Amino acid sequence: MISGEPRKPWIDRDNPKIKQRHYNMKALNSFMSMDLMRSKFDSIVKVGIVTFCEKYADAFIEHVQSLDFPINSTIEVFCKIRDMVLSEGKRNEYFNGDKETSAFDVFYSEGYIPSYSFPKNVVRFCVEKDSEHGRRAPKDIKYAPERDIAVAISEYAPGRFITIDKKIYKSGGLYSNPRPKGYEHNQAEYYFTSKDYKKYIIVCTECNWFGDGQEEYTECPYCHAPVERHSMIKPWGFAPVKGDPVKYEDEEEEKTYAEAPYYSYVPKDTEMQNYKHSYIRFANLQNRKVLTVNMGKKKNGFNICTKCGGAEVAESLQTSDFRFSQPYHDRYLCRHEGTVATNIYLGYEFLTDMFMLDIRYDNQKLVSNYDSEEKNILRSAATTLHEAIKKAVSLSLDIDYNEINGGWRTRLEENGEVHIEMFFYDNLTSGAGYSALIGENRVLDDVFSRTKEILTECTCSKSCRNCLDNFYNQRNHDIFDRTLAAQLLEYALNRKYPEDYSEEEQEVYLAPLKKLIKESKSISAKDNIVFEVIPSLRKRERNEKGKMYLNPYNLSDWLPNTFMEYLGKISE
Repeated sequence: MISGEPRKPWIDRDNPKIKQRHYNMKALNSFMSMDLMRSKFDSIVKVGIVTFCEKYADAFIEHVQSLDFPINSTIEVFCKIRDMVLSEGKRNEYFNGDKETSAFDVFYSEGYIPSYSFPKNVVRFCVEKDSEHGRRAPKDIKYAPERDIAVAISEYAPGRFITIDKKIYKSGGLYSNPRPKGYEHNQAEYYFTSKDYKKYIIVCTECNWFGDGQEEYTECPYCHAPVERHSMIKPWGFAPVKGDPVKYEDEEEEKTYAEAPYYSYVPKDTEMQNYKHSYIRFANLQNRKVLTVNMGKKKNGFNICTKCGGAEVAESLQTSDFRFSQPYHDRYLCRHEGTVATNIYLGYEFLTDMFMLDIRYDNQKLVSNYDSEEKNILRSAATTLHEAIKKAVSLSLDIDYNEINGGWRTRLEENGEVHIEMFFYDNLTSGAGYSALIGENRVLDDVFSRTKEILTECTCSKSCRNCLDNFYNQRNHDIFDRTLAAQLLEYALNRKYPEDYSEEEQEVYLAPLKKLIKESKSISAKDNIVFEVIPSLRKRERNEKGKMYLNPYNLSDWLPNTFMEYLGKISE
């Protein structure tokens, strides 16, 4: 049974980017229908990108110029792709042995053609069985559930349990059926030597910035924190440990998840619009690269055999003792001798449109990245506000919660000014235009109004299923805090700092600490420490003699640490 108001059906007919992609597709289809191309290739999928750019680029441009619909952008963007493909040092990246990357794949990844909202980056979890042609023949597929790669890098990651047909399988590595031609006994080697699958990335240790591994960075250009260089592999598929089901009681599931999305673009001032008289600016940004990555446990990645694809969750102290096996049945048993790549991230990079909010933030009066206490409070405030805005967008646009995704990070300007950036993008691969709609005045006003309702009208202490919690954001349930997020929203929208608590409210907050002090026999009754409780988002003074500034977190979650701080204060 389905009840409730149905969603309002609508199509974004005014999105110029979606229109242009369809013109580009029409041009390619028309060109591939010519006798010149039809006699050599069945479709654009069969043409290599280098072949297309070297041998047929001029013919394609000449053909497009004869078409009776807008063609200027079609030619302009194609020329940029052609120049990129044939540039020095880039051309060879589109070859893996004698196999050439399809022109269709490159046009798709560069946003030249539409995907019609069907995800192309789909990977399977392959469970095999013996072939009907005998045990020596290539294996047939018994089960092959598939997920979008953004979901698969969490749900199918090595160590996870997958239930299929009442049997439990434990993901044991990267694998796809059929195996690449010529790589029947070393299938992973094909992908590890392909630039389409393996790449090097730079990630910030603090915020959600990433860069290309070839670039020279020693610190994050956003927050100036240290950066780390890592190898990343785009999964081509997954398979179970030894290719067989496991007994639940004999195995322990190792859960790892994709991190919040990373992106690398700093918007220009000319791209940003001020929102009324607030500290908020916003922008609609097109064709921006976003990185989704599973970093394993404690950002140690995964150990993966570059020959068979067997994998395990990496530990912090790596040894040469690997506990995984090849994730499929084969006459040749891989022993991983000198073929294991350690601390590899699973992830992929994609192109999308996004909507960005920029909040100018006062890190002198409000919590910042000064220490772990302030970092935790800022993370809680920003994560909760981002989640509330995301929910408000889905309600305002009348779309499913999962059709919008995003993240946030801090940015430190050269003049010392701090910003909190929040970005939102369409989860649909072709881009449904939702992110572009957020920036419309009517929509943005409604989004902020709904965000305030979500954060202030519930009666729970921090978050619950009636306001913020759901299945998809369960990893953040422990850090959601409506009160903190409401303080940050009030500051951003109305330029108001969190207000002081009344004396009565302060006494309620201080009660647990005063009880501890009273029950402690080692404390003199003559200490003259004065307490003042301030809102959690405000930075607290630590060095004032004879006085302690405390926030609700100090007096609840972190009460033992506060008590120790108090003991240090009275001994000064």
